[in-house]
Amino acid sequence: MHATEPDLRQRLLGSRRAPDVLDQLRRLAGLGIEVHTQVVLVPGINDGEHLDRTLADLSALYLQPVMSVGIVPVGLTRFHHGSCRPYAAAESAGVLDQVEPWRKQSRKRNGSTFVLPSDEWYLVARRDLPPAARYDGFPQLENGVGMVRQLLDEWAGLRKSLSRDGHRSPDLAQTQATLVCGTLIAPVLEGIVQEWRALSGAQLRLVPVTNRFFGPVTTVSGLLTGQDVVAALCGLELGDLLLLPRAMFTGRYGAGDAPPGVTLDDMSIAELAAGVGVPVEMAGTLSEVLAVLTG
Repeated sequence: MHATEPDLRQRLLGSRRAPDVLDQLRRLAGLGIEVHTQVVLVPGINDGEHLDRTLADLSALYLQPVMSVGIVPVGLTRFHHGSCRPYAAAESAGVLDQVEPWRKQSRKRNGSTFVLPSDEWYLVARRDLPPAARYDGFPQLENGVGMVRQLLDEWAGLRKSLSRDGHRSPDLAQTQATLVCGTLIAPVLEGIVQEWRALSGAQLRLVPVTNRFFGPVTTVSGLLTGQDVVAALCGLELGDLLLLPRAMFTGRYGAGDAPPGVTLDDMSIAELAAGVGVPVEMAGTLSEVLAVLTG
């Protein structure tokens, strides 16, 4: 989506032939097709008053056909040599403040939040994430909207089971393992790992890995490469096991007889294990981490 102003949207898409997106949405509504939209914000280009216009136009099409609007900051790599830049912390807080009235208005009028900022805004701005009920069933999860909320809620459940009656699992207490993540989620995961250690006795360590392949401006765990992980862990005491984010790997993740996938730079689990000197497992949720640690 990016913008509903025709000239601005053509600029963002790099094409003067891009049609009026509102006309396209109305056509989809006539066909009975529901649409979840995404607005990628670029500092100084389609934010500010342009974002307000986009949200006003899309709100007018609520349910006919627009079901949700994801707001995502522009993602960059070291290969970008244009004028785009990431949002700073204060700017991210400003975007959240700008969209909050739209969210409140939609909840009051329609019973849904409708406007869904991605997790990155909250993490960069160091703001608390909304409760799960504000994500309308998580329709934009794959766009990075609500993943951290699900992580925090999952941990709340696991923490309760780990702390019940002061119980410490013998399996966990004997575990020495290292977990890897990107730099964006690291503060959240570090708090979880510290609590996990205290509750279970497990000797867990979290290592945030800076992305050298795409550049430090690329901070998400899913874009880490095998070579960066191996380089970051070189010389560290990793324990008995290394746990890597499942999102790092392409493929079917070992479903059926399929290979377990490779990283973006084509490293397999076996090659990673050889590179770091300990067994390597993938985990996409904290429950999967627990299953690996106790299995």
